[in-house]
Formats: sequence, structure tokens, C-alpha cells
Amino acid sequence: MRKKTVFSIGFLVMLLVLVFLTGTAITQEKVLMETRGPQGEEPTWYSDVSLTPEEIQKVKEGNYKAAYLMHTSSDFTNALMAGAKDLFNELGIELVVTTDAAMDPTKQKTDVETALALKP
Repeated sequence: MRKKTVFSIGFLVMLLVLVFLTGTAITQEKVLMETRGPQGEEPTWYSDVSLTPEEIQKVKEGNYKAAYLMHTSSDFTNALMAGAKDLFNELGIELVVTTDAAMDPTKQKTDVETALALKP
């Protein structure tokens, strides 16, 4: 139990140091970071991104395909995949393959090659 507590405290301290060193301000609503894209673009919160009904229709008519390749599997990555699948279904995007490389670089390479052959 003591080892776990020391690790937890150490992790928390490292996180706080990282927050202060990177100039990050934490609020209850959002984490604010000084981030810019390659051409100086300002970041946008995911909650601020939406498609118009016309854009949704255009995507549905596009007959798009997708591949979802993960390097590992966990509750977090499974939740991401579930959300992606839901959105793909809503937009009429065919999910041609999902993979989990299980942290194996060789399998990940093979997964990418296999997915590319399916032309997502």
C-alpha cells in the first residue's frame, strides 16, 4: 500500500510540475494551453466542432470507408472506438477494418498494410 501511495503522490507532483512548466492553466471547465498548428492555427475545442445538415448529407453521399487501427486495447481505446463506430454509422461511413496491434510494432505494420489493401 505504501509503495502505491508514494507512486501516486510522485505522479501527482510530476503532473503539477509539468502543468506549471508548460504554462498550462487548469480551470473547472477547460484546460487552456498555448498550442498552435504548423501555420499558427488556433486550437478548437471538440465541443465547438459541428457539421451542418448539408455537410452531413454530403458525407453520407460520399460512400466513404474508414479503417480504425489501434496500437493497444484498453477501456479508454475501446470507448474511443465505440464513439467512432457510432459516428461512422450516423454518417454512413463503412468501417472496413478494426485492429489491435497489442503493442507489437510488427503486427501494427502488418495491420496498416492490410488496412491499406482494403482501400478505406
